[in-house]
Amino acid sequence: GSAVANQADQGREDSEDTTAPEVFPRLYHLIPDGEITSVKINRVDPNESLSIRLVGGSETPLVHIIIQHIYRDGVIARDGRLLPGDIILKVNGMDISNVPHNYALRLLRQPCQVLRLTVLREQKFQSRSGGQALDAYGARNDSFQVILNKSSPEEQLGIKLVRRVDEPGVFIFNVLNGGVADRHGQLEENDRVLAINGHDLRYGSPERAA
Repeated sequence: GSAVANQADQGREDSEDTTAPEVFPRLYHLIPDGEITSVKINRVDPNESLSIRLVGGSETPLVHIIIQHIYRDGVIARDGRLLPGDIILKVNGMDISNVPHNYALRLLRQPCQVLRLTVLREQKFQSRSGGQALDAYGARNDSFQVILNKSSPEEQLGIKLVRRVDEPGVFIFNVLNGGVADRHGQLEENDRVLAINGHDLRYGSPERAA
């Protein structure tokens, strides 16, 4: 992913105390699931960093531009409405729903005092295992081990990992159709990844998982 951030944000993920209480408002309930929502964010300094990390773009399997990480003391975190996993569809009226990653970065880095974002938070989904509706924080509470066998070292697992703002760890944001994980059939969106190949990720980041 790429950061819409300044130099002070670089490397901050590793130094953040994931057990510390959050200092920004938790207003993400103001954005409904499954609906396109407009968010207006005011900046006193038009050049202040948004302090977010993004993944996706038209050249990737994700297609959309998706928030992967929100740095704690940035503009987006202080606003309190957006979450990792939110899809950004427009920036100040410009459609970025199907644009290259770097194009979206350039738009988001343009100085402005009023930033208008059009976002989509994916709707609650049905768990394949039990048909129970799970919300954005409703990961299954049972832990299990999964062995994924790749046909070649270059083959992708086909999962996208994200962090959350209100709890530590790494979570599955998306299982790509046709990938190794999808064919295996046991992993689901919102599952928390505790370890990969013996590496503890209970307080890790998607970058460490990669």
